[in-house]
Amino acid sequence: MIVVSYAGVKEKVNPNTYGYSARPYWSPYYNGSYSTQTVVTHYNEGTLHFDIIDAKAKSLVWKGQGTAVMEQMHSPQEQQQIIDEAVQEILYYFPSRR
Repeated sequence: MIVVSYAGVKEKVNPNTYGYSARPYWSPYYNGSYSTQTVVTHYNEGTLHFDIIDAKAKSLVWKGQGTAVMEQMHSPQEQQQIIDEAVQEILYYFPSRR
């Protein structure tokens, strides 16, 4: 078996638009005024992949992946712990573990 792992980080954008009225809909004075506000959030998403390859047959046996939001405020030790937990979670689904 050959284990190939690779990781990457991609900047993601999450736009959220919220709508609200100037007066409640149930108000007898509701004049139909409505407004929206869009809030855009930028964040980094990390992805970790594992490919398990049969060395003799030269074929892919299993593929696993996980993603998580990467926060810059974590210390190197906390980042390593997050990575270790992600690896355990991904490999949990490897067929020999079931």
